[in-house]
Amino acid sequence: MKYRLFEISIEKEDAFDNKKHLFCVANNLGIKTSDIVSYNISRRAIDARKKSHIIYKFNFDVEVKNGVKIYPNCRVQEIQEAKEDVLKIKNPQTTVVVGSGPSGLFCALTLARAGESVVLLERGKKIEEREKDVENLLKNGVFNKNSNIQFGEGGAGTFSDGKLNTGTNSPHIKTVLETFYRNGAPEDILFDAKPHIGTDCLKKVIVNMRHELENLGAKVLFESKFISFEKSANTIKVYYEGNGELQKFECKNLVLALGYSARETFLTLYEMGLEFKQKPFSVGYRIEHKQADINMSQFGKENDKFLPPADYKLFHHLENGRTVYTFCMCPGGVVVPAQSEEDGLCTNGMSYHARSGENANSAVLVSVSEKDYESEHPLAGMFFQQKLEREAFEKGNGKYIISTFGDFEKHRASTSLGKVKPTIGINGKLGNCYELLPKEFADSIIIGIKEFGKKLKGFDSKDAVLTGIETRSSAPFMIGRNENKMTNIENVFAIGEGAGRAGGIVSSAVDGIVIAKSIIENYGKEKWKF
Repeated sequence: MKYRLFEISIEKEDAFDNKKHLFCVANNLGIKTSDIVSYNISRRAIDARKKSHIIYKFNFDVEVKNGVKIYPNCRVQEIQEAKEDVLKIKNPQTTVVVGSGPSGLFCALTLARAGESVVLLERGKKIEEREKDVENLLKNGVFNKNSNIQFGEGGAGTFSDGKLNTGTNSPHIKTVLETFYRNGAPEDILFDAKPHIGTDCLKKVIVNMRHELENLGAKVLFESKFISFEKSANTIKVYYEGNGELQKFECKNLVLALGYSARETFLTLYEMGLEFKQKPFSVGYRIEHKQADINMSQFGKENDKFLPPADYKLFHHLENGRTVYTFCMCPGGVVVPAQSEEDGLCTNGMSYHARSGENANSAVLVSVSEKDYESEHPLAGMFFQQKLEREAFEKGNGKYIISTFGDFEKHRASTSLGKVKPTIGINGKLGNCYELLPKEFADSIIIGIKEFGKKLKGFDSKDAVLTGIETRSSAPFMIGRNENKMTNIENVFAIGEGAGRAGGIVSSAVDGIVIAKSIIENYGKEKWKF
């Protein structure tokens, strides 16, 4: 028999001791350790409500010997083995997927596993080459418009913290995490309450996923920029730029897994008749603190070998109707230049798996509504976003502006720093971050940071560092989809963050799987159990 045990408390000093796990499981079931056939962790989380006594909370999946009676001292549930449907396409054709971010990768993988002929187009470079371009940007300030933190194999998430937690609830989340694990991600992503890979590990995982695609017969083409498509009764002609010339594929289905930075492509698609809708988004800055200070506030210690670097998630609703909140928090991480255009700037955060950097960083954002766009155009939010990024470029003369919070709240330029040193490096310079956003937005963020200081000690420290601006938390528009998950053009699908349909690595990957299964169902499928 198999059981799941819930909310088992284990001292942090014992949280990584397998022998203590086994004893604890047996004790909570009221059986001997010898009665246990096997067990595994299904969830692990930190309970830091009492800083004087921080513990771990575990869920365990346990198989016991036949005939063993359990006398549980905990909440326990019998596990029923679930049979997953395996899908195979009866009459495979060709699907072109544009974009190799999480949604595009998982859509392509799901289709290829089902037997579909898949072509994956990516405007940027493969990881091995993209990494060199990103390094050149970070160290030398040299920007490549087609190979950067936004564009290239794996999408924008490749050079991020690699956070895998999500607010969505889908049975496909398990598939996403297991796929990452099989391709080289650490095992703890399968059970940590706040799983993350880190950009150093994620790069290797993405390469292995590419190899899986190729082994399944998929064509993966880099430096192949989607240009347009033509739809006829039974065929879609997809045009792309590769090797310096215009080329094409004919296919049954076209999946647009564009990241939200592909602005010129979205303009083309709008002009071609694709349905777009305005959507709210957020703007703000990256804020940095000493990671040790965040640890002290959250855990009561600057460092504890039994605890990971502390994180946070904060929000505050303002009287003006806006919300200020933190987003994409990167413990022990760095702030990176994440622009995708030569005349615009936007930031992002990145961490390696170890999260061992000196600073913690997070986006601190204020909500933007459709009324702020002052236009009915479906892409007005994108134009608004672009305008702010170009103004930031101009005001900083191509450099990211850095301010201490002490200077920011006084609306003045910074000329010196306190104990927090910014991590954006050669791409940044001291200046006045307050001037990078409209007054109401900047004032809202000041109020929000002060309120956050009441919840997390030191968040509103005068030495905290702001780097501006952050604008790419989500897409400022949404592409319409019908009940068959298609756009208003038959057999054309729009997925992931760029379509305004997801937010984050996991939810984007899930959307890719959902759309792939929708395509398979449109073909007709065979099912069997395993």
